[in-house]
Amino acid sequence: MYGLSLLKTDIYLCVLPLFHVAGIMFSLIFFMPVGQCDHVQFDPQKALELIEFEKVSIVFSFSPMLEQIVEKMKEKDYRLSSVRMVVSITYPECFKNFKP
Repeated sequence: MYGLSLLKTDIYLCVLPLFHVAGIMFSLIFFMPVGQCDHVQFDPQKALELIEFEKVSIVFSFSPMLEQIVEKMKEKDYRLSSVRMVVSITYPECFKNFKP
């Protein structure tokens, strides 16, 4: 996908509700062909642990879920330096508060 500068080496985390059109689109069109593991129940701590452990480079998220992830980041120092891009429809402060 040219507009997002996706690389073959990128590791994605799609934190989107699958009932939402964006969740279906990203999950089925972009990530299923390259291999994906879906988690049914969203948990911000689990998302942060996955980013840290799997060295996720791109996070796709829905605003309320990204807000929960940002709030959970305040509780512990997670190693998120692998993240090079966060894609979400949210307010600018939320992006600023997501500090890898």
